[in-house]
Amino acid sequence: MQENFFDNFANQYDVYNNLVSLGTHHFVKAKCVRMLSFDKKQNILDLCCGTGDIARLLKKYSSAKVVGVDVSQEMLKIAKSKSNDIEYVLSNVEQLPFEDNQFDIVTVSFGLRNIKDKTSAINEIARVLKSDGQFLHIDFGKPENFAQKIFSFNAKLFAKMFLKNVPSRYFLNSIENYWTPSEFEQVMSEYGFVLNKKIEPIFGVISAQLFIKKFL
Repeated sequence: MQENFFDNFANQYDVYNNLVSLGTHHFVKAKCVRMLSFDKKQNILDLCCGTGDIARLLKKYSSAKVVGVDVSQEMLKIAKSKSNDIEYVLSNVEQLPFEDNQFDIVTVSFGLRNIKDKTSAINEIARVLKSDGQFLHIDFGKPENFAQKIFSFNAKLFAKMFLKNVPSRYFLNSIENYWTPSEFEQVMSEYGFVLNKKIEPIFGVISAQLFIKKFL
């Protein structure tokens, strides 16, 4: 998606997340970030950082240098207003302005499915991540259960109410057309990533996968 697409609803994004998740997304994100192994000498990159929730958690649980990247200037303005100890960079994920093997940890949450050229994005993740580095991917699972039905209902309802410039089914369509967690594991294995840990909070509505880069 283009940066101005996300600029259009940046000011409503945090409210929308709180409503759709019934306030659970803060707990879930913290639980997922704690899957990582931290060292104070690390460099950490948070892609599609949005308003900075994950980047702030990474800084909270580590003393490492954290860099957040997003394509939306308006999202980054909000992220910067919430913390002054994180470096935020305006960039698309398909062409990252970083050197090869620069980061020990790369994270992306609820963002890779919004990128048009996912192959280029994954290539860039593999390029900037060191060998044996950690890659944390967080997104929605594919459960056909009551919890998923509640989420889908909330997503459609609150998109119509709060995201005035966004098609009401955009987020649901992006989820439905994205890889399942098992499909994503297969994709990442083709890029030299090995699954290390996996959790599925909120009855499988969310899937968090921690990969280790082994070769490329």
